[in-house]
Amino acid sequence: MKANRNQVGGLTRHFERYKKENGEYVKFGNQDIDTEKTRLNYNLAEDKNQLEFIKKRTSEIRCLNRKDVNVMCDWVVTLPEKIKTEEDQEKFFKETYNFLENEYGKENVISSFVHLDETTPHMHFAFIPVVTDKKRGDLKVSAKELITRKHLQEFHPKLENHMEKVFGRDIGILNDATKAGNKSINELKGETIKIELESLKNDLEASKRELGMIDIAKDEIKKLEQIVAKEKLFKKDYVEIKKDTFEQFKNMAKNYRKDTTAIKKTNINLQRKVKNLEKEIDRLIEEKKENIKKVDLAELKEKAETRNKIINLEKKVEKLSDFIIDEGLAEKFNKSIEKENQRNKNMGMDFSR
Repeated sequence: MKANRNQVGGLTRHFERYKKENGEYVKFGNQDIDTEKTRLNYNLAEDKNQLEFIKKRTSEIRCLNRKDVNVMCDWVVTLPEKIKTEEDQEKFFKETYNFLENEYGKENVISSFVHLDETTPHMHFAFIPVVTDKKRGDLKVSAKELITRKHLQEFHPKLENHMEKVFGRDIGILNDATKAGNKSINELKGETIKIELESLKNDLEASKRELGMIDIAKDEIKKLEQIVAKEKLFKKDYVEIKKDTFEQFKNMAKNYRKDTTAIKKTNINLQRKVKNLEKEIDRLIEEKKENIKKVDLAELKEKAETRNKIINLEKKVEKLSDFIIDEGLAEKFNKSIEKENQRNKNMGMDFSR
């Protein structure tokens, strides 16, 4: 999974199980997080402020100052079914971290949170995609050059080899999903967009709740603005207040209006972002359908070409057979086949079959 500067905030909050003001954990998608188990989660990398680290590291090397530049990649490594004990589970995640740290460089590791509070234990290994520029020879941020199709296809077999050395047995890294190769760039991009979309929807809901609270307080705010200072002695139905206190109340009312306007503006921006991301998801879905059609057409074409080759071979065999008969070579040919069969009998080979 790749993420740009706009997306890393939501993702890193998910990795570290960020809590909202009401104490609820930030969730992405339909994840069923068991908050009773969240305390069991842990980070195998050095604890640090993830966003500050990304900012610092990308300033140390060459990185384009554009919002769409992918400054973070994330491997989600799921615990294999063949790992049964808690000891092996800890060993698996630790060794996976060692493998990935060695692959991408300790200096580029953002975090490596192990989540034990969801249905299946898994680890999010987040890192900055750093490569050496082929022309200039310096370091630069480039997810495109690092996470290639070839890199994705080689990842699981390399991890499998590493784990076989560690455990001394096959632990099931290569399964039906991983043997078929990793997800395409578009699929990974689609997942990133979906997670970011859920993050924005959460922010949008929070914004709506804040607007709701302000709507409830509107009547009280209006009453507050209408207060008139009365410099009178204490009476049964009145309380005398100082002028500066009265001004403070009025300023509070004005600030409430400003906050309302700001939240409404944020709400509109969030709605726009959500709509754009939904459009992008729809586009990726259509693009995936088109790619599937192209693959199907390519397979049909390949099958047709293979069929034509077989037909041509059959025609050649038929012509060769006719030639042998026409030239009176059939008897000689059969005797040659019998000799060859006799010679290879012990090897289990028989050309007459």
